Amino acid sequence: MFLWNMIKWQDNIADEDCRKGIRIRFDGGVNPDMRKAYMDFTKWLRKNFYFPLRINVYVNSSKRFKSKDGEMVVGIFLSLFRIVWNRT
Repeated sequence: MFLWNMIKWQDNIADEDCRKGIRIRFDGGVNPDMRKAYMDFTKWLRKNFYFPLRINVYVNSSKRFKSKDGEMVVGIFLSLFRIVWNRT
């Protein structure tokens, strides 16, 4: 099953007026070469895929950072949108 080939998701978005696309933000100390590589990849993603909900990507300059629960992590996934999958 390939998500971007499916069209059933169109009926499952709770808010049709929500922001769409992918957005990338960088911490001030991110290496310029890495920043360019991330930007090039993000441009490729925008060109080849549709993002029905806004995806925010934050790139931190350190290898690990402290999560809200105090654990040192390399990444966090935040789900801030409510998607209604069984709307009748």
